[in-house]
Amino acid sequence: MSVRTVRVAALLIVLTGCTPDAQPRPHTGGVPVGDDAPSATIERLGDAPDAAFFLGAGRWLALGSSLTLHDVRQPAPADVPFGDLQPTAAAFIDGQLLLATADGLWASGDPPRESPLSDLVDEPVTRAVSDGRDLWLLADVPLHWRSGALAALDVDATVTDVIPAGDVTWLRHDDGLFAVDGRLAAVDAIDAPGLQSAAITAGGEVWLVEDGVTSVRVDGDAGDGTWLDVDVEADAVFAHPGSDRVWIIGDSRAWTGTVAGIAPVTLTGEPLAVDAHGRLLIRSGDTIERVSVEPTARVLDVPLLLTHAVDITVDAGRPDAVSAVTLRLEQSESPVAGPPFVGSLDPSGLPDETTEALLRVTVTWDDGSEVIVQQQVAIGDGVTWDDDIGPLAAATCVECHGESASTPLHTAEQWQARFADIQAQVGSGAMPFGREALPQSDQDLIQAWADAGFP
Repeated sequence: MSVRTVRVAALLIVLTGCTPDAQPRPHTGGVPVGDDAPSATIERLGDAPDAAFFLGAGRWLALGSSLTLHDVRQPAPADVPFGDLQPTAAAFIDGQLLLATADGLWASGDPPRESPLSDLVDEPVTRAVSDGRDLWLLADVPLHWRSGALAALDVDATVTDVIPAGDVTWLRHDDGLFAVDGRLAAVDAIDAPGLQSAAITAGGEVWLVEDGVTSVRVDGDAGDGTWLDVDVEADAVFAHPGSDRVWIIGDSRAWTGTVAGIAPVTLTGEPLAVDAHGRLLIRSGDTIERVSVEPTARVLDVPLLLTHAVDITVDAGRPDAVSAVTLRLEQSESPVAGPPFVGSLDPSGLPDETTEALLRVTVTWDDGSEVIVQQQVAIGDGVTWDDDIGPLAAATCVECHGESASTPLHTAEQWQARFADIQAQVGSGAMPFGREALPQSDQDLIQAWADAGFP
C-alpha cells in the first residue's frame, strides 16, 4: 500500500513513502481460554440517549437534549453550549474541546466558534481521535494535526479507524492495518482480508477478528512478530493501548483477559470502547456503564518537568467505594480527599540538588483492595532560554538559521514568534535538516519552555 503525506498548512514539505510489505503470518500457538468467569463490577457513568464520545484522559461527552462533559477532575458533569450543532465526532486537544459536524469543526464556547481547521478540511469529519498532543481526523482522507500543522495522508484505501499507540499510530482499512511513526512515515503493515475488528494493547500486541476468527500478534515490530490463535468465535475486539486487557465480543458470549489467557465474562449491554484502565464502556438502554474485573487507578496531569506546585488527578475505578488515597513524593506524603481525587504535587520540600523524584500514589477501597501507582517525575528550577533552549538552538539550529538567514531562529523572541512551526517541524523530524531527529527528551524540554510562558 502506498502512503503519501502532504503538508497542507504551516509546513512546506512533502513526504512520500510506502508501507512495508506485510509479512507472512505463521501461527505458532494459542492464547489459553479458561472456564472460570472473573467477577465483574458495573458502574453507571451517566445518560447518553443519542451518542457518547470518549475523549481519553478521564473525559467523555454525552449527547442527548444537551451536550454534557464528564471529567474525573470535576465533582459533577458540566453542560457544554453547542447551539444547534449536531456533533458527529469530538476530541480534546491542547486543552480545548473540538466538535465536528457536517458543516465544519467548532471549538467549544458560549457560543461555539468555528475552528480555523474548518477552512482546511473540505469533507465532513466522521471520527476524531486525540492523545492530547496529536489530533487525527477522518474525512475523505486521514488528516493529522500537530502544533499548527495539518497533514493529509493520501492512502489508496478507505481508512475507518485510527489507534494512537505510543510511538506509532495504527490506521485501519477494510483489508488490514498500517502504522505510521511520529514523522508520519509508514513503518508497519498487516494484510487482513475480511477484517471485522482490530485493537492494540499495551505491549504492542495487535488483536484481529477476521471472518469470525480471532488472532493476536505478539513480540514483534514491522511484521516480524509471532501470531497466536484465540479459539473463540467473535465479532469484535476492544482494547486500549494503555492497558494489557482485551475484551472479545461474540454473538452471545464475551471474554476478557490478556495474551496470557482469557476467560468468559457476562455482559448485558452494547460494547462501545475501552479506557486506559482496560475497563469496558457499554451502552445499556440510554445509560453508559463501565465494566471492570479488577481494581484500577492511574494518575493524570503530571507535568513533563515539575518546577512548582501543580494539581494532579487520581482517576480511580469505583470512586464512590474508595476509602483512602495518598500521594507521596519521595518522603513527603499527604492524603487526597474526593471524589474527585485532586491533590497537589509540590517539589518545594525536596533537596535543592534533586533532578528526579519518585511519585507514589496508593488507592484503597472499602473491600480492602489496593492499587499502587508509581512513576519518576523530572524536577527542575524551570526551563529558560538562557540555560536550556538557547544552547539547544545553538547546537542544532543556528548553523542554518543564524542572524543572516532568511528565517533566523537564534533569539528567544524569534522562537516564540514561530513556535508552532518549530514544534511541528521538530516533531515531524523534518528539522534539524540533514540531522537525526531531536530525542524526545529535547522535544519535551521545548514544550516545557512553552508551558512555562517562554522565560
